Amino acid sequence: MQKNIHIIYNTQSDDFGSGEKSRFITQLCEELPRYNDKIKIQQKLLIDETIITQPNDAITVVKTKEIINDLNALAEKGFSPSALNTYISCPLKFYFQYVEKIEETEEAEETIEAATLGTVVHFVLQESYKDLKGKTLTSGDIKKMFSGVETLTREGFKKYYPDGDVDLGKNLLITKVAMKFINISCNRKQHLLKN
Repeated sequence: MQKNIHIIYNTQSDDFGSGEKSRFITQLCEELPRYNDKIKIQQKLLIDETIITQPNDAITVVKTKEIINDLNALAEKGFSPSALNTYISCPLKFYFQYVEKIEETEEAEETIEAATLGTVVHFVLQESYKDLKGKTLTSGDIKKMFSGVETLTREGFKKYYPDGDVDLGKNLLITKVAMKFINISCNRKQHLLKN
């Protein structure tokens, strides 16, 4: 009897992954056919045509006297580490952001970004400890915190990711990761209190 197995991975690189096949998938592709010659592996790449962009013409900025004066004024105040990092990674972005003071338009998050994940985890932990301020923690307090993690996590995503759906696909996985982070934190505290 023939069976088909489909393994899918995301080629989009972001804060949660490199966008490459895991070592496990690579190992399966390389080693399984050696052990069983009836195993046939086909690899397909699905491309979302909407994300393919055409290269733009290069933008150059002529350093006029006004721009030099603006740069000198910035230098007198001092450059922040993020400003220097911006310049190193993209001088044009530095020019627009720090000299012309043009702010980037915020784009809607299609999937939960790392900053949002961190904000939600922080929100849940803050809300969980709110009623325990000034109190000596007990193992029972931590156990009570465990029981509210899922509800608070969902509340956090409603607050900080209001237009997104956290019940499907990658967002569901990221929501589960947030809960795992919080549960690990609670578990460590409970373990410390027992010892």
